[in-house]
Amino acid sequence: MDRAEAAALLKRRSRAWLDEDLETYLGLTSEDYTVEANGAVDVRGRAELEQQVRRNYGRFRPIAWDYHEIAVHGSKVLAEWTVTMESRTDGTRWSLHAMSVGEIQNGRLRWWREYRLPIA
Repeated sequence: MDRAEAAALLKRRSRAWLDEDLETYLGLTSEDYTVEANGAVDVRGRAELEQQVRRNYGRFRPIAWDYHEIAVHGSKVLAEWTVTMESRTDGTRWSLHAMSVGEIQNGRLRWWREYRLPIA
């Protein structure tokens, strides 16, 4: 995989998240997709990811997802990014800045590890 392919997949993923297009967002992950955040397992499988994203959409409105850097090594993609969300109850906005490494197989994310900075 080259950088352009990885960047296109990540852009489709962020666009789906911003549009609250859950079907497209989930379709970019494998059935056994896992997420680790700061060394702890956060999600095991696409079904669990769906539940988590639905919960989050109920509480937060996605505002932005910006990729600052993307690098590719074989099937692995490394990315530095920032997401901004807004509370649906009081309009408070905050951002999460992170770096991630993940693996793309057959056009889908297979796993994803996030290393997050404290929420700003």
